[in-house]
Amino acid sequence: TYDDLWRAVGHVCDLFTDEECYNFFKAAGCETN
Repeated sequence: TYDDLWRAVGHVCDLFTDEECYNFFKAAGCETN
């Protein structure tokens, strides 16, 4: 279901630290604050 999908996405997000996410988006060329 839709809710199960977003719950799974949330679990995936828990696998990465804030710094890892920051570095990923920075390397992808996204602006960061």
